[in-house]
Amino acid sequence: MNARGLRRGRGDDGTSLVLAMAFLSLLGVLVASLLSVVYSGTKTTVAVRDHNSNLYGADGGADIALQMLRANNTYCPDVGSAQSMPSQSIGGRTVALSCQTISGTVGGTGGGASGVYAVVVTGYNAPNGSAPDFSKLVDIDGKDKDGNDTVRVAGGHMFNAGKFNFKSDAPTLIIDKNLDQYNASTPYCTDDQAAAASSGQPQVTGTWTCRTAGTFPVPDPNPTLIVPTAAAPAAITTGTCTVLFPGKYTSDPSFNKDLQYYFASGVYYFENTGEVKLQGEVFGGQPGPGITQAFTNITPCSSDADANLLRPGTATGFGVQFVVGGNAKLSIPDEKNAKVELFARVPLVPALEGTAGVTVYAPRTAGTNYAAWNSDRAVDIKGKDPQLIIHGLVYMPTSKYDEQYTLGNEDANAASIFDGGLVVQRLKIKFKHDATNLTFARIPETAATTRTTVVTATATDPSGGAPITVQAVVQLGTGSGTPATILSWRKT
Repeated sequence: MNARGLRRGRGDDGTSLVLAMAFLSLLGVLVASLLSVVYSGTKTTVAVRDHNSNLYGADGGADIALQMLRANNTYCPDVGSAQSMPSQSIGGRTVALSCQTISGTVGGTGGGASGVYAVVVTGYNAPNGSAPDFSKLVDIDGKDKDGNDTVRVAGGHMFNAGKFNFKSDAPTLIIDKNLDQYNASTPYCTDDQAAAASSGQPQVTGTWTCRTAGTFPVPDPNPTLIVPTAAAPAAITTGTCTVLFPGKYTSDPSFNKDLQYYFASGVYYFENTGEVKLQGEVFGGQPGPGITQAFTNITPCSSDADANLLRPGTATGFGVQFVVGGNAKLSIPDEKNAKVELFARVPLVPALEGTAGVTVYAPRTAGTNYAAWNSDRAVDIKGKDPQLIIHGLVYMPTSKYDEQYTLGNEDANAASIFDGGLVVQRLKIKFKHDATNLTFARIPETAATTRTTVVTATATDPSGGAPITVQAVVQLGTGSGTPATILSWRKT
C-alpha cells in the first residue's frame, strides 16, 4: 500500500470515538433532564401532599369545633370577641381553633357578660404571686351558731377550678343550679363529692360534674374593653354632695366618710392610682331599665341630669364601669356609713365601649390605652361594717377576693351583693357574726335563641409550610340536639 492510502485510512480512526463521546454527552443531558423532572415531580408531590394534609386538618378541626359548640354552651355563648378553643392534633398537624358569636345567645345571660355562671373561680396565676393553692380555692370559714347562715350561689351556675375548703361550723354553701369543678392530678372534684355525701358541704341543687381542663376550658367571658383616654373633668362639690365624671384617673379622687358621692353614668379608668377608698355614701350611675335600687333607706345625692347640668354631655347611658389598671384597686374601709351601690353599665353607643353589663374590670393583660392590672386585690372589703352592692359583672380573674365578714342585708333591702356575677381567682368567705346571708346571683336570665357563630380552624405544617385556615359560619339551635346549619365554609 502506498503512503497516500495509509494516510487516508488512519484519518477515519477518530470518527467512532467522536460519535461515542457525542452519544455519551447526549445521554448525560437526557439523564440529567429526567432526574430534574423526577425531582421536581417529587417536590410537587410532597408539597401537594402537605397542602392536602393541612387542608384535611383544618377541615377536621372546624368539624370538631362545631361539635364542641353544640355540646358545650361555655364556648362563645353570647355576642362578643373571639374565644380560643382547645387545639387539636389531626394527621400530625396542630390545628388551632376559635369561635366568635355574632348574633344570638345560649340563654341565661340576662344581658351581662358571664354567660350562665353566677360565680367563676378561675385559679389563674395572680399578678404578684405564685400559682394559687388549688387545695383551698374556695374557702368558707366562720361560726354559724344557729345553723341558719348560708353562702348562696343563685341565678346561675358555679365553676371552681380547684378544691372547696370548709372550716368547722362554717355557714352552708348552697349552689342553686349546676356546679362544674376540675379534677386535676389531685382529684379535687371526686374528693369533694365524697366529702359532701357525709358533711353536706356544699349543697348542690343542680348537677355536680367533674371536668378536665383539656376538654372543658375555664368559662371565662373575656369581655371586650375600651377605656377613656382623656383625663376626667374635676369633681364638683355642692354642700355634702360630690359629683364625679367619667374619664381617666391617675390619682385617688379622695373620699370622706362623712360625705356623699355620685359617679355620673359612664366609664372610669383608674391607672396606677393605688388604693381608691370608696368611703361615705356612694352611688355609681343611674339604674338601667328593670333595675331597682337596693338601698331603701338612702338616696343618691345627685343624678345624671344634674351631672349634665354641671358638665354638659358627661353622663351617658346607664350605670358605671370601673376599670382598674396597674396598681389600682377599689377598697371599702371598715366604716358603718360606708355604703356603696354600683349599677351595671349600659352604654349609650355600644360601638364606642366594650362589653355591656360589666361594672368592675381588672384586665389580665394590657390593651389599647390601658395597663394590665397587677395589684394584690382589685376589690377589697375591709371589716364587718361596710356594705357593697354591685349590679353588673365583677370581672377580676387574677385577683383574690377575701370577704372577712358578711355584707349587704343589715341596712339594705338587697337580694345579693354581686347581682351580676363574679369572676375571680380565689374566693374566701369568713363569717364573724350570726344570722346574715351572703348571696351571689345573676341578673334575670334570657331565653335561648338561635346563635350564629364564626368558627376558625388553622392547621400548621410541622415542616414549615404555609398554614391553611378554614372559616365557617354556622347557625346553632337552642339545644345540643338541634342540628347545626352551615351558612358558609371558606378556605384560605
